[in-house]
Amino acid sequence: MNRELSTSPPELKIYCARPITGCTYSEVVEYYRSISKRLSNAHYRVLLPMVAKGYLEGGDVLKGCGYSIPACTDRAIKKRDRWMVGTCDVLFANLIGSNRVSIGTTMELAWGDELRKHVVVATEPGNVHQHAFITECADIILEDEESALQYLETLGLGNL
Repeated sequence: MNRELSTSPPELKIYCARPITGCTYSEVVEYYRSISKRLSNAHYRVLLPMVAKGYLEGGDVLKGCGYSIPACTDRAIKKRDRWMVGTCDVLFANLIGSNRVSIGTTMELAWGDELRKHVVVATEPGNVHQHAFITECADIILEDEESALQYLETLGLGNL
């Protein structure tokens, strides 16, 4: 039997997290579309917390709880995000520029650490997330988003 060996690295699943509460739908989705394209090009299957939530478009800023839409009830948000973290290989949390603590992102980081995922965090010095629980959940902390993305691309492409 003659089998060709693939020279491309295996596809990794990556879950991307960032603060959402207090942001507009378009701001969050624009960011996730951009990062998803970049990471997909580096052989990742990208998992995002905003998938299938288009019905939130056009409203006020996004809130952290209290939606009555079935896919956005408090329980649905928490359970789906935890499930996605559980299925990923890598968790990337971008905390750059946060002006208030993101409870959802901190939960995702805790799940990632507990589930032994490779946790990559982008956060600058003095960020509101500077806390032992955040820094100890991270495997790697990079001080800017570009450095984090370059690291993730190298990892995803399997480059030495």
